[in-house]
Amino acid sequence: QLQRLAPALPLGSVLHRPDESRLAVLFSSGPRPGQAIADTRRIALDLLAACHGPFALSHADCTLQCHVGIAIAPQAGTDAVSLQRNAGLALLQASNQDSRLHFWQQEPAQLQLPQPDFNLEQVLGQYQCQLWVQPIVQLDNGETLSYQTELRWAAPDFGMLTYAELQPLALQHGHLLALERWGFSQLCQQIKLWQQQKHQPQLQYTFGCDNMLHLGLVAFITEQLADHDLDASQLTLRCDEQAYLQDPDLFLQQANQLQQLGVRLLLSGIGAGLSALRVLQLPCWSAAELSHTICVGLDQSDQQRNICASLVRLLVNCGLTVQGCMLEQELQTYLLHVMGVQAGRGDFFAAMQPLNHLFSDNDQWRQSA
Repeated sequence: QLQRLAPALPLGSVLHRPDESRLAVLFSSGPRPGQAIADTRRIALDLLAACHGPFALSHADCTLQCHVGIAIAPQAGTDAVSLQRNAGLALLQASNQDSRLHFWQQEPAQLQLPQPDFNLEQVLGQYQCQLWVQPIVQLDNGETLSYQTELRWAAPDFGMLTYAELQPLALQHGHLLALERWGFSQLCQQIKLWQQQKHQPQLQYTFGCDNMLHLGLVAFITEQLADHDLDASQLTLRCDEQAYLQDPDLFLQQANQLQQLGVRLLLSGIGAGLSALRVLQLPCWSAAELSHTICVGLDQSDQQRNICASLVRLLVNCGLTVQGCMLEQELQTYLLHVMGVQAGRGDFFAAMQPLNHLFSDNDQWRQSA
């Protein structure tokens, strides 16, 4: 039904589908704050009208009740990731208040945004947390190289929260370290089951800064691999530059021990942070992933293409395998391939699905291959 939305979207809009029930729209407005608010309100109302329907089904017509969350730069963020995160928070506010649209506000006293009550024992005991997975595809031939895994939380009354939404909640309650380790343990159990079925996929798993700088991380991973009789070469750990920037010596110590264990490391978020050259040149990395802010808009901006191409050349010269993320268009994927990016993931190839659906009768990718 995206064709129904096209007339309501401004020229140059970028569409992204964070999950099955949400659509994100990124666009530029006028320079004056008042104009930006007026423009976004008008566009939001047009989108709501387009999404409302009615839509014709086989035996009946149906209408949809939708909500819009709005985040405006620079108050709500200066990059696409921050804007999308804060627009998602505004969307939660709109749906909880049963209002058609809601603007993100910076001041917590004004915002008063309700948050899910994150109780780790209850969340895990009631099986509310799940691992989701998305294939990482080789751009030159379309073959699946590995799978990116992501923790998600089916929060009561809030719906399915992505890892980007879950992470700050778990961190706020002091449970992020334990939650990420629980997810890794669940992943190891699933890999063991797959091995019994003769499946041996390559998998990527994200550890945050707290875990990467925790002295017990290597011992924990070693124990999990031994308990499930797994080969470390099947796993790639993803982390951003924050752990290194916070404590370079401790991070390098951890990274060297993980390398000796046989675990590969991937540097994520290239282009969204500092990404200092010394970070890219560390010998611990085997791969790097460009951030969404670098991959988006390649088909519309020469400057964006030049920046992206320069980053890719730098990463390749550092000996790293380069992959893109959130790939949604054929031209975007083609341009990255021409620049030297070897692999990528995104809705252009396949949406995320629960981990336990992979290699099962519910495997959406295999059914539609």
